[in-house]
Amino acid sequence: MPSGKKTILLVEDEALIAMSEKTALEQYGYTVMIVNSGEKAIEAVKVTHGMDLILMDINLGPGIDGTRAAELILKDNEIPLLFLSSHSDREIVEKTERITSYGYVIKNSSITVLDASIKMAFKLFESRQELRKGNAEVSQHAQLLENIIEQFPGFIIWKDPESKILGCNNNFAMKCGEPSPASIIGKFDNDLPFLKDEVASFLADDRFVMQTRKPKFHIEEMEHVANGELLYLDTCKIPLFDPHGKVSGILAVATDITARKKIEEALEESEKKHRLLVDNNHDIIYTLTAAGIFIFVSRAWTKLLGYPEDQVIGSSFQKFVHPDDIPACLVWLEHVIQTGERQEGIEYRVRHINGAWFWHTSSAVPLHDESGKVIGFEGTARDITEHKRAVDAISDARNLMTSMLESSPNVIVFALDTEYRYLAFNSRHRDVIKQIWGRNIDIGVNMLDVIGSHEDAIKAKENFDRALHGESFVIVEEFGNEALSRQSWLDYWSPIKNGAGEIIGLTCFLLNNTDQKRAEDKIKTLLAEKEMLLKEVHHRIKNNMNTVSSLLSLQAGSLSEPAAIHALEEAGNRVRSMAMLYDQLYRSVDYTNLPANTFLAPMIDEILSNFPNRKKVNVEKNLDDFILDSRRLQSLGIIINELLTNIMKYAFIGKDSGLITISVKNSDNKVLLTVQDNGNGIPASVNFEISSSFGLQLVYALSQQLAGTIHIERGHGSKVVLEFKV
Repeated sequence: MPSGKKTILLVEDEALIAMSEKTALEQYGYTVMIVNSGEKAIEAVKVTHGMDLILMDINLGPGIDGTRAAELILKDNEIPLLFLSSHSDREIVEKTERITSYGYVIKNSSITVLDASIKMAFKLFESRQELRKGNAEVSQHAQLLENIIEQFPGFIIWKDPESKILGCNNNFAMKCGEPSPASIIGKFDNDLPFLKDEVASFLADDRFVMQTRKPKFHIEEMEHVANGELLYLDTCKIPLFDPHGKVSGILAVATDITARKKIEEALEESEKKHRLLVDNNHDIIYTLTAAGIFIFVSRAWTKLLGYPEDQVIGSSFQKFVHPDDIPACLVWLEHVIQTGERQEGIEYRVRHINGAWFWHTSSAVPLHDESGKVIGFEGTARDITEHKRAVDAISDARNLMTSMLESSPNVIVFALDTEYRYLAFNSRHRDVIKQIWGRNIDIGVNMLDVIGSHEDAIKAKENFDRALHGESFVIVEEFGNEALSRQSWLDYWSPIKNGAGEIIGLTCFLLNNTDQKRAEDKIKTLLAEKEMLLKEVHHRIKNNMNTVSSLLSLQAGSLSEPAAIHALEEAGNRVRSMAMLYDQLYRSVDYTNLPANTFLAPMIDEILSNFPNRKKVNVEKNLDDFILDSRRLQSLGIIINELLTNIMKYAFIGKDSGLITISVKNSDNKVLLTVQDNGNGIPASVNFEISSSFGLQLVYALSQQLAGTIHIERGHGSKVVLEFKV
């Protein structure tokens, strides 16, 4: 076997042969790189440094053959090249000899023969190199040695018999935190940033090599460098001799194997995790012989099927598989043997120890011996019983959904992909398309191509694109030919998304709502007629009230008795107040509720305008804007009418001017009415509970009807306060 590890480029187009030769050569200490064509061999030599030898197959299939590839490589590179071939024809041998003379090996020769040929090629290459050397090569060798020392990716150091450092390469100096090798010369290991225990180990190895005069290879060392980092090193120490054979020192060459150690540790950890994974995997991991005999099952077998492992090992798989499924399993395993490839997804039933049958799915890869023969199977098995039940349930649900969608003649359903092609549709949609445009549809057909109207196609595409942009919406439309023109449809559009949330299509549910729309249209017509009727009723009531008010005024004008005239005028005012409410109702969209300020403000102005002294009375209105139902608003209007009438008649007798403040506030669902004047004031003997005045009696009755409270405050005039809940 070679003393130093050589790198060999193996050019072989047969993968199995290449792997076999690689394995054999690596067992003999070589590092092997494989390519499968002449072109790749040329490229590998260009980009890969440190290639020591090329093993070149002559016949490489399509592309350039091995001899041509060798010519192109050796044109620019000096490297030993050894031909491999299964042919021994004289002309082939002579052709190879014209290219290179490093040798020719027949394929399938033993590894011993191949190793001997490789060694011979190396010796021949070395001999040629030596022949080219001359006196000039001495200096070149020194320069080369210096370059090697400096370019060597590891660390080189040499010491005298006392372990004093005589020299090193730049890598070693940098590792120790020194600017150059010159700053290291003359120092000892104790002077460098190594730990005390590390230095003791280094010196012990130095003494051993110099005392025994024997090299020590592959010493695994740990050392701390200047930046505090811990390195793992693979170190070789070689004794140095003077011309008289006396030990003159020691040479140490170290390679940083920190990354490799971390990989080894990771691999070890990975192996532990693998074992843990196998033992704790929910799936069964198994190994079968070619005859179908179990030689390994993971613990999941016992968890899933109840059998102890020792009752499974050595048994045929047929012992556990349902008799109806055994033939398919045998065909499946035979297919693995025939193809030599991984097989997936066979489903079969396995018996539990309690006699129940469970569904499993399995995958297997073939196991080969050294000759490539399949000697067994390694695979995994997963319990899919619940999945099978779910699939059956989904199938039942799909059948149920199909039945539901097909059961109603008033439902159309279809789904499209992002290119407007059919993904699915129900029979009602198919029939309507046929009826309208005379086209037969199928999965994959572009729906825009079957819409016979250009205008309808444009409208349809707008809806498609809205849904494909992520919008869910509902529209009502009428479509179809003359036979369907009066049919109304409620269209529900939605995007279809995959598990990643990406839009992959759209779906549309169309519900025939023709009858509903006709009923709605009829209801709208009836409502419109009702609104007109209500407006007419209110209008007539208002006119009737105005007529009554006019009659009362006329009647008052025909009388001479002041009390009678006064009573009729007050009744007329009350009727006009109610007429104003109906006028507001007549003008309002909502007949049941009105804005309080919209009703009260003009009513107050109209009430005051009936009095001759209106011009000398200032009125301040502070009315909140809130909605009040017409019933309570009417009561509130009558109360204000009575209070203002009373003020205008009595409060300012003998005064040149007056002030009335009217406030209506709505807070916390309570209405607060305040009517205040700065006039003569209401006598202390007058109150709402006991009063001979019809007006005050009416105010009190209406306040009770509102479930409110009312009282009089006296001083600098009068103030009436009414409060009720809304």
